[in-house]
Amino acid sequence: MRRYDGAVADTKIEAHDSMSVVVRTPEDAERLVLAALPTISSENVPLDDALARVLAHDITAESNYWPFARAAMDGIAVRAADVGRASPERPVRLHLNGAVYCGDAPAFSPPAGCAARIATGAPLPANCDAVIPSEALQWDGGDAVVVRPVAGGKHVFPAGEDARAGETILHAGTRLHGAQIGLLAALGHAEVPVTRRPRIAIMACGDELVEPGTDLGPGKVHDSNTHALAAELRTLGAEAVRLGIASDDPQHLECLLERARHADAVITCGGLSVGERDFARAALRNVGVEFLFEGVPMKPGHPACFGRWEGRPVFALPGTPSACRVAFEVLVRPAVLAMMGDRQIHRPRALVRLACDLQLPPGRSRFLWARLGADGYGTIAQPLVDQGSATIRSPSEAQALLALGPAQSMLCAGTFVQAWLLDEAGGDVGRRGPRAAVGIVGARNAGKTRLVERLIAACALRGVRVGLVKHHGHMERLDEHGKDTGRALQAGAAATILTGARGLIYRTPRAGDPSIAEALACMPDADLALVEGYASSELPKLLVRRAGYATDRAEPKGPIVAVVGEGSAPEGVPFFGWDAIDALAEHLVSRFLGTSAAHSNA
Repeated sequence: MRRYDGAVADTKIEAHDSMSVVVRTPEDAERLVLAALPTISSENVPLDDALARVLAHDITAESNYWPFARAAMDGIAVRAADVGRASPERPVRLHLNGAVYCGDAPAFSPPAGCAARIATGAPLPANCDAVIPSEALQWDGGDAVVVRPVAGGKHVFPAGEDARAGETILHAGTRLHGAQIGLLAALGHAEVPVTRRPRIAIMACGDELVEPGTDLGPGKVHDSNTHALAAELRTLGAEAVRLGIASDDPQHLECLLERARHADAVITCGGLSVGERDFARAALRNVGVEFLFEGVPMKPGHPACFGRWEGRPVFALPGTPSACRVAFEVLVRPAVLAMMGDRQIHRPRALVRLACDLQLPPGRSRFLWARLGADGYGTIAQPLVDQGSATIRSPSEAQALLALGPAQSMLCAGTFVQAWLLDEAGGDVGRRGPRAAVGIVGARNAGKTRLVERLIAACALRGVRVGLVKHHGHMERLDEHGKDTGRALQAGAAATILTGARGLIYRTPRAGDPSIAEALACMPDADLALVEGYASSELPKLLVRRAGYATDRAEPKGPIVAVVGEGSAPEGVPFFGWDAIDALAEHLVSRFLGTSAAHSNA
């Protein structure tokens, strides 16, 4: 069993000023940060400079694209009515009256009984509404002979096929890549309104730190945090400015902070402990920073603080490399993306299975660096050996950051845990089954099936494919006795597949109940799986409540991520009534798929 020790700190955080509050989870800390962010102004940039920038405003098509109907094949442009009665017995002869090629602007209209040669992509002449491909024609001298009718609109790309005038074709918050830039160019946009790159000042604290390239004296180490964070910020599209290293002298640190007044946000690394020479918090207060919270109940990264300084956000991160990177992922990364207006502020997230047993001290959220692999049932996560707050190698080798709740302490191999995918290519290593799964639990007749039906529909509107796993504890046979597939299974078939006009049923026998891993592995096309049953699994769960209905079953395992139906929810757990299923779908999509409903619809 892999064991990660560490004393459990009290989650109550000492308040040094009237604004400081106690945060109970990393999610609480993130919500406070996001609510305190300033608005970043926008700017127009040339289209060729817009790569990876975030759209500041919706883009609406000013005209149709394409602006004209055009031929989908080489052939002749015709009036469909002229050949409506054509047949091999009574062919229709059409005299050619001109030709149209790409780039032409045909000013003529073939008269009745005539046609025009046309090339693929060329605009249709006036009054023509169909194209007959060359291979479907016969020829008699210079006339085309048509032996089959053609419907209006056949082999024609209509005007406005890609975008109609007045239609919103890109939404604010879209991060622009090649395809979107191509669309903007096609619509004639030479400039694009994007969010200004936020300017973020970064500084390190500590007498022990020197710049890379400097000889190490006794007790010295190279500063790695500010270089790592600057690289991450630039990847996000922000402008990172390294202000240097502050010695363990409050006046020196305050001097560097004064140089940060030009920035949109400030990040400090180190100096947050309670030692005699840890001056970061005092120096930040001295220049006017008002802390919203000091400390987050997570490991690593517990000392992380957040405040505001003349309207700009200030993140005080731990100095140990692993703790610094975790605090950056939890607090800074989503904040920077939100400041830029990006609609996807979270890393892609997936449900993965542990490759080994884990023993963790309970009491606060844990984040573990992990590599990803695969077995026959999907993606597995192997936590890296070194999870200490000072490690710098594990973050550099990790493909995922495993996010574990404060109650998850004894975890067996095969347990499902949530992974934040750091390497998106690695996130699909051997992946089978849905990207995420959520259990649905509650008393009998509380409304679980009602929730499933409505939630599937709400997610579908957001472009999210939902699958269902339902456990039948009393199911003894996979098929009716005496039926073909039942007889095949009785004879020892490894599996049967029953197909028909309405779909496919795959069945495989086994001794005992299939594990949730096996069940989910059979659902390769779903984004999100809803699971009825498997209450003892560590899946995150929705608890369905209905007045007057209770259960005598044991409390389900795994975190309760929302309560649905009637009544109320425990403190810190969101509640959604039956009239708020759309909001619930939005919550699940954002939390487990790393995107928003608006993003899914874009």
